[in-house]
Amino acid sequence: MLKYIKIGSVVLILFSVLASCSPKEIEEPLPFSDEKIINILIDVHISEAALQTLGRVVKDSMKEVYMNQVAEIHEIERQQLEELLGELRNRPADLKRLYSGMLEEIEIKENELKAKSENTKNKKDTTDIIEVNEQKLKDSIK
Repeated sequence: MLKYIKIGSVVLILFSVLASCSPKEIEEPLPFSDEKIINILIDVHISEAALQTLGRVVKDSMKEVYMNQVAEIHEIERQQLEELLGELRNRPADLKRLYSGMLEEIEIKENELKAKSENTKNKKDTTDIIEVNEQKLKDSIK
């Protein structure tokens, strides 16, 4: 009887070891490039921020409008957008990596916009100075 218990224990241990050594599932690649997903996430992020300013009654219908626009902008089907967002929720490592890339891209775009704004402001000021000087010249000629 003791012999059968020992054999049973060995079989159970071997089964446990073999079961724990089964190959891990290989995740399918994401359906779009990282760059495209980051751009999609940026637009989703912006639309979510815009929704925060709306009342509860309007929010649901506007979310549909915004998500349809995001899908249209990125030339994908709305269902593909929903599937992508759902897949990212189930893949936290990928989501973290892509979200990090999204934040970096937003920072780059903010800096470019600030630089462009500064440049435009400086050009406008220069134009204003030229216009003022031209007007002074015209006034002095009169």
